[in-house]
Amino acid sequence: MPPQFSIENFPSKTQIRVGHWRSNSQTEGLIVILHGRTDFIEKYTETAEEFLTRGYDVWTMDWRGQGLSVREVEDRQKGHIDSFDTYLSDLIWFLTHVIPRHGVKPVVLAHSMGAHVAARAILEKENIFRGVVLTSPMFDISMSGVATLFAKPLAYLGQLTGFDKKYIPAMQNYATKSKAFEKNSLTSNKERFYQNQKEIEERPNLEIHRPTIGWLHAAFQSINTLSRLPPIANNCCPVLVCTALADQVVSISAQAELCQKHGWKQMFFHGSKHEILQEIDTIRAQFWKAFDEFQSQLLKFEAAQSKRLLPEFMLSVKSSENIEIS
Repeated sequence: MPPQFSIENFPSKTQIRVGHWRSNSQTEGLIVILHGRTDFIEKYTETAEEFLTRGYDVWTMDWRGQGLSVREVEDRQKGHIDSFDTYLSDLIWFLTHVIPRHGVKPVVLAHSMGAHVAARAILEKENIFRGVVLTSPMFDISMSGVATLFAKPLAYLGQLTGFDKKYIPAMQNYATKSKAFEKNSLTSNKERFYQNQKEIEERPNLEIHRPTIGWLHAAFQSINTLSRLPPIANNCCPVLVCTALADQVVSISAQAELCQKHGWKQMFFHGSKHEILQEIDTIRAQFWKAFDEFQSQLLKFEAAQSKRLLPEFMLSVKSSENIEIS
């Protein structure tokens, strides 16, 4: 089922495309989906339908610079942002000015880059989520030793010398690789991979290619900011981090480190590439089982909060419990 689309004016008249799937349920549950880099609303239709069957209204948006939201540079193929603080500001505006919440806090499902922004929102903003599920969060970027050595200085110098809107030079074959299933690092599911390609073929303006030097510099700055944020004294909401163990896009070790630091629950998905929700059915089924268990924990957490007691959920994650799913 396709969502209801709208174009919303964010600050400075920035036009952001929003999608909304309305549940037929009488419950007031609210899910906000936050995409990864290069993603677009249509890619999450199957995921949204899963939430609808669970009684949630679903809201999402194309981040600025991708999908059918306003692009940050004239060349639509370039993935560019000035600062991840801009993404964070857009998220807060989306939550407070676009979604009619009626006092209901959302449960957030955030992927990769979107999960990075959500993690910063958890730690920097005042108790704005009911619960958060992060899939393959971009707490750091997965790079080889040589790339790690040169990437940060290159991004810094490019930003400093006015080359911030140029493509990252080491990724010339990005477009070719991204369209070949055999070379993709995102999913093991051929059907879902080509369905996403079909969406782009039907609406070419959805497509985005390589990130710019400026985007990479902004990412490194925000990764540094996130790594330095202190734990919250009183955990504001339950957080579940879903780690794909065959991920070659984001750092797996950085996920473990932040889960340990902040007491977030971490679950491992064996055999999954970067996009858990675009994976084969058995992996997706494991995710939805984990999400349903997370829903139950949310209810326990909220019941305990109402009694001003420390919930079992938070006691269990103080030791940074790791659960492996095989």
